[in-house]
Amino acid sequence: MSKRKKVLFITWDGPNVNYLETLFYPIFNQLQKEYGYEFHIIQFIWGDRDIIDQRRVFFDTAGIKYIPIITNRKFAIISLLKAKFFDSIFFKNYIKEKKIEVIIPRATTALGIFEGIIQKTNVDLVYDADGFSQDERVDFSGLSKNSLRYKLYRRIEKEGFIKGKSIICRSLKAKEIIMERAGDGFDKNKVFIVRNGTFKSTENQIKSSKTGCNLVYSGSIGPQYRMDEVIQIFEYVKDYIPNASLTLLTPQVEVAKELIKKESPQFLNVITVKSVFPDLILSELKNYHIGISLRKATFSMQAVAPLKVGEYLAAGLSVIFSPGIGDMDILMKNKPFAFCFDGFNESKEEEILNWVNKQLKEDYSEAIQEMAIEYFSLEETAKVYHQALQYG
Repeated sequence: MSKRKKVLFITWDGPNVNYLETLFYPIFNQLQKEYGYEFHIIQFIWGDRDIIDQRRVFFDTAGIKYIPIITNRKFAIISLLKAKFFDSIFFKNYIKEKKIEVIIPRATTALGIFEGIIQKTNVDLVYDADGFSQDERVDFSGLSKNSLRYKLYRRIEKEGFIKGKSIICRSLKAKEIIMERAGDGFDKNKVFIVRNGTFKSTENQIKSSKTGCNLVYSGSIGPQYRMDEVIQIFEYVKDYIPNASLTLLTPQVEVAKELIKKESPQFLNVITVKSVFPDLILSELKNYHIGISLRKATFSMQAVAPLKVGEYLAAGLSVIFSPGIGDMDILMKNKPFAFCFDGFNESKEEEILNWVNKQLKEDYSEAIQEMAIEYFSLEETAKVYHQALQYG
């Protein structure tokens, strides 16, 4: 029987994210139940105190200790320095008191705060590369690759690759990039690929009979998610299928409504926008036919695993996805229930309509379920995490 470990997960986040509840809670809970781990979470965060308090209650009820460290977005550098140098005493004492054996920093910021503490406390490091956060800043926030900040993040990242007993990433391409950046002599076997599946295959009962043409987008709202094209797809489908509908499921309800009002005011009272509790997402998604998951294809996006694609498949939905995002091109290739959307042109519009009509006529539920179970089940995700935690 494998050794059971006490694990501390570290992350640095803004306020408009709920992935701790939607992604990591199911995984950590499964690891605790199936393999006997004990999880603790430290989250550096700014934002609504009520949301933070709700999150604390949520995790305490689930038997996972959650510690929020309040930071200041306007003075992020000062918050980082405070966390690294002044809060370190608390962190070291906590690790000692709770007998933490493994630390999992998510991305470079969390690793940068804890790299010295990891060395001094002699705990194991499992580095969650979680895409390449510094490269995301280059792709979407204007960070220069020649800047001191980028070079510092890359140094921290390489420390994680070299010193980590194991590394978690989200795609085959991410693993290749990690191996290249780590250099000669790197142990490629210590890199584990997880695809962010969070549903239990035993509970995955897909409805095969649906009426209408219901499209859904689930997730955050922002330019990198190509929301204008999400709406354009809906507009085109609705021209040919008048009863077609589009629902945006997002915690950023007001942001989504403002976007529609600005970009497509004719749909302000046509597109439904609502927020759903994380534990109700799967049952909500089963009300739709087609899930849309678009992202701008950039260097950093090769290293992500779109959480929503797994959720769509788990709910039995056909999927419209973007090329160049994680392993989607490989996984979705030649799947009749998947449509690769790389932009609009006349032929593409006709292709979309033909494909949508086919999804409404054919029953692909069995094939969708098989793929969901193989690549996106919670059991598979927990198994890979367990392998990473036991490696070395």
